[in-house]
Amino acid sequence: MKRALFVIGLALIFAAASCAEVAAPPPRSGAFFPFYWIFGEATSSVPSISVDDRLVVVYEGKDDVITAVYGYAFIKNGEFVSNPFMTNILVPGNSYKVAIAQGADGYGADPVDINISGLGYDVLDTKLVLAYGAGPIAPGGEPAPLIKLWFGNRLYQPQVYNEKNPFVVAPDPLIKAIISIEEPYAIASDIGSYSIVIDPGTQDKALDLTTANMTAKSMAAGDLKSFTLEYALDDETEKLSEGSHLVRVTAQSAGTQGLPAMTTYLATVEVMGGPVRLIGAPITYPSPYSISKDKIVTIQYGLSSDANIEIYLVGVSGQRIKHWVLNAGQEGGSAGINKITWDGKTDQGYLAGNAIYVGTIVAREEGRLLGKFKLTIVD
Repeated sequence: MKRALFVIGLALIFAAASCAEVAAPPPRSGAFFPFYWIFGEATSSVPSISVDDRLVVVYEGKDDVITAVYGYAFIKNGEFVSNPFMTNILVPGNSYKVAIAQGADGYGADPVDINISGLGYDVLDTKLVLAYGAGPIAPGGEPAPLIKLWFGNRLYQPQVYNEKNPFVVAPDPLIKAIISIEEPYAIASDIGSYSIVIDPGTQDKALDLTTANMTAKSMAAGDLKSFTLEYALDDETEKLSEGSHLVRVTAQSAGTQGLPAMTTYLATVEVMGGPVRLIGAPITYPSPYSISKDKIVTIQYGLSSDANIEIYLVGVSGQRIKHWVLNAGQEGGSAGINKITWDGKTDQGYLAGNAIYVGTIVAREEGRLLGKFKLTIVD
């Protein structure tokens, strides 16, 4: 509807301009000058992969080969408006191609032909359809920014997690994305070039980002090279409900050395309900543990939610040799996988002897035992 009103508005502007007694700008080899609007819509063949924030290119070429670029636009809410005003000027009567350039994730949309009427605007009569492996690769385009994503203090590693081994988070995690780009390129400095969306395609909850969310900036010759995008889901309306959620982060290059590139990073996370509990069985490694050779042993366990945790390590006689107090949201008390390291020294400051020790993991607020593990020291 908004697009239709805008088209009507443009038509009225052009009609008024044709009646006004003003000198028209000189044409460029029969081309329409100084601008030309192209409207279009896009959709995705995969519900979980969004078309929004992707690059639309207007060009000449054959199939997926771009020979000359006439303009570009980014998709918003499934629609785009391209205003080619570049070195190459659109010529009325000629046919051009409109496509979604293939992104860093391999998704794009094959070209659709559009004939330039010369009216000042044209509307693409076929939707661009996003699909894997489709779309041209824009020549002279910049590389897409790199994204590393944390929830709380844990790095999201997509190759590690799946439906049987979900990435568990608290309902209100701190989302932290480190965004960077290779030299000599730069990333966009405008916060509007970045987005974090919860459950795209279903709830489409876009987080309200401001410049205050951009921290730890790294600059070179006035260009932004990297920064950390942080957002805490501490508002009650933003907290994640129990179940699985898709988080989409997008970032854009600056476009100072070629066509700007957009990258999209997707993460699937799980919020578990009910009282805090262990996920799977706790483990220790290396096992057995040699204080002199290994130096450090790791105690690993998963929690269903953030919680204040205490761990007690006792010998066969029942004597406590080590006690950990771990706060909710910190390592040891965070939803998901936690790793606690120990150098073999007891609370009294001496090295623990060779024996089999029993560890207990307790939810501190409730004084409730969550689970046990064994730690064997052989030196």
